[in-house]
Amino acid sequence: MLTTVVSIPPRRGTLPATTSEESGPMPVHRGKDGQGPYYQWGDSGKKYHYESGNKDSRDSAKAKAQRQGRAARASGYSG
Repeated sequence: MLTTVVSIPPRRGTLPATTSEESGPMPVHRGKDGQGPYYQWGDSGKKYHYESGNKDSRDSAKAKAQRQGRAARASGYSG
């Protein structure tokens, strides 16, 4: 039996952390609804809510929205 081993090179970097206020590949934006403040990728992506005034919570929500954008693009989204 022949086994093929594939080596995947390490990631050299990540996509830039951009928001809708900046020009860039990921339309991440902030908003607020009845449940509180959130980050969202695109107009119809999941809303990642965070605790107002908590930088760690806000950064985590933003990272999740950016991750959603990377996943969408990896799946073929090109808008």
